[in-house]
Amino acid sequence: MLALQSLHHFDHIGETIGLIARALRPGGLLIVDEFVGPSRLQWTKAQMRTANALLATLPAQRRVQADGRIKRRVIRPSVLSMRLDDPSEAAEASDLLPALRQNFTILEEHPYGIALHLALHGIAHNVLGDDPVTAQVLRQCFTAEEEASARLPHDYIYAVYSPAASQANALRRG
Repeated sequence: MLALQSLHHFDHIGETIGLIARALRPGGLLIVDEFVGPSRLQWTKAQMRTANALLATLPAQRRVQADGRIKRRVIRPSVLSMRLDDPSEAAEASDLLPALRQNFTILEEHPYGIALHLALHGIAHNVLGDDPVTAQVLRQCFTAEEEASARLPHDYIYAVYSPAASQANALRRG
């Protein structure tokens, strides 16, 4: 089964992941690329500080949003706005990774996404050029992200899982 940026929209994520594990055929795999960060996008203060520090290092012409305004800071959405604007967005995202690890055997896990996705949200179109200046800006961004990876949580993961032995045994007994 392949899950691409979809599981973090589910309610009752522990039950949902358990059902997926039981539904996989013997030898089946679950391949995911998912948001596993904080529920309702409530990033930590440290993540917000890091993203805003990175944003502040970018020249103004690299922070121009689609509407022409300059992005000056990363803002954490309120829980109320998340519930009103998109009730399924990251509803129980912080419970997703523990549920996966409880119901599956990890074959591969590769975490990513700390502050760069927050800083570049809405302005990434400004770093698409294939020129030396853009390359330098991107190196600066990647360096900041790499430095943050040692001390801050990751918001995304791509991984390959197989059903845990207990799930496979339950299938055989069922």
